[in-house]
Amino acid sequence: MAHTSRSRPRPAAAAEPATPDQKATPGRKATPDRKSGRKAAAGRKGPEAPSPARGGRRRRSGGPAAAPTPATPPPASVRYAATVEVPLATVATGEQADAAFEALRRAHGAVSTDLAKPSITLTFDVTAADARQAAQRADTTAGHALRAAGLGAAGPTLALAVLTAAEQERANAAPLQLLGVSEIAALLQVSRQRVDQLRARPDFPTPAARLKAGPIWTTDALTDFLTTRTTRRPLTSPR
Repeated sequence: MAHTSRSRPRPAAAAEPATPDQKATPGRKATPDRKSGRKAAAGRKGPEAPSPARGGRRRRSGGPAAAPTPATPPPASVRYAATVEVPLATVATGEQADAAFEALRRAHGAVSTDLAKPSITLTFDVTAADARQAAQRADTTAGHALRAAGLGAAGPTLALAVLTAAEQERANAAPLQLLGVSEIAALLQVSRQRVDQLRARPDFPTPAARLKAGPIWTTDALTDFLTTRTTRRPLTSPR
């Protein structure tokens, strides 16, 4: 007689009650939410350690906004005294000198002429940020004054100088040295007759003034002439 074994069916395991985080779907067994479990496990951890900031408060990232960079102010203007000497093809007439003076009236200008070269010297004020800009404006202003007087330059500018008020005061404080015929003869180590011969040269400077004792010159006016002559050949008195 064949023996057959039968196993007693095991009772079905009781279903665990569904948690609020688990959503039951019809026809599908509810599975525990792993993420919810993780969150719950994380919630069971100890209290969060305070941040290193004072009072346990967190610092905001980025810090305070940087202050805007202030704009660089424009350079301050400085008043310069300009002197421009321009060569002329012919000697300027009195009317032409007056017209140039009128053109420089607003700039506190002055005009002088040299009959020997001939040339005209204009002195006036300019306002600029630096000496380079002052020189450029001085050259432009001088050209405008010459055109207003009906004069044209016969060549490049002979001299152009710009001085601030402090520099002009120091220059004016220096003693003015005047030389007569005797002083020039002693300076050149020649005789007075030789100085009279040199005065006949076209490149010899014009006297600054004529007194009863004779003509006088400034050392500044004689500097270029004396330097040029002594460089070319020494001046000696005639035998």
